[in-house]
Amino acid sequence: MGETDSKLRIIFFGETHGFVKNEAKYIEKAIKKLKPQAILYELLEDKKLDNIEKINSFLKKSDKKKFSLISLNSELKKIIKLGKKYKLPIIGCDLKNMGRKKPIPINQRLTEKQINNEEKILKRREKHQIKIIRKALSKYELLFIIVGAYHLRENSPLRRITKDSLIILPKYNEKEIFSPEGIDSRKKIYYSI
Repeated sequence: MGETDSKLRIIFFGETHGFVKNEAKYIEKAIKKLKPQAILYELLEDKKLDNIEKINSFLKKSDKKKFSLISLNSELKKIIKLGKKYKLPIIGCDLKNMGRKKPIPINQRLTEKQINNEEKILKRREKHQIKIIRKALSKYELLFIIVGAYHLRENSPLRRITKDSLIILPKYNEKEIFSPEGIDSRKKIYYSI
């Protein structure tokens, strides 16, 4: 960056929540190269692991135990281990249970009412995510923010927080991907900045 360029403040990483294998490997490459001061992690929801004691305590929890309605402890541990390895605080940036009272129906066609409810939940979650991000920006110079790739779609409010950001998204056939539908080879998925 030149002297007149603004300073990078946010690195967004669009996570697929498991349909890309070894996603943590790509996250680690970005952390190693870009050297953020903190990780904001959607799947950690409303929890904060901002010291080594909290990180170690989390890593000792049973992998099979539910972390929330949405995930198991095991699903978060790869990122928590990266936080430990690079001595970074990890801050949840979502609502408890991602704003739900029961798990989202998977592999089921949603009713109109369910679709409307999901849109309301999404707006509430993204408003909350923005609040957490702004609060963290007042404390840290460079944030690494891991959220579901869909939160980084073209018209997402998260993209408007600051122009001083990088966005790393999964791509397939030159298109940004937000779900595994229509993907015939996971080997052809790559990440693009």
